[in-house]
Amino acid sequence: MKFKMWYIPQIPGKMFEREFDNLLDAVRALNMIIDFSRFEFANRVKPDYADASGVVYWDSNDQEWYDVLYEDLEYDYEMREQFGLGFYVWDDIKGQLEDVLR
Repeated sequence: MKFKMWYIPQIPGKMFEREFDNLLDAVRALNMIIDFSRFEFANRVKPDYADASGVVYWDSNDQEWYDVLYEDLEYDYEMREQFGLGFYVWDDIKGQLEDVLR
């Protein structure tokens, strides 16, 4: 399964994207970018902030990218299994997803 994190540092603007083989790596990368954006905000690097970000997964049946929704992963055990999120991996990614959503 393929995942992609995307980030638009200033809306309107170009999207930065990177693909990953697993959800955890995609979320970790996005988290790092968001942490850097918070650093820039705290240190007044940019004049204003209007950014957007997310993680999507590739559905090979539909041949389309779909949003990874935290709410779905919280309760949908089949989706967690499909994404390869075992019990311990889910515990690790859950906190990181919550950080991204703050």
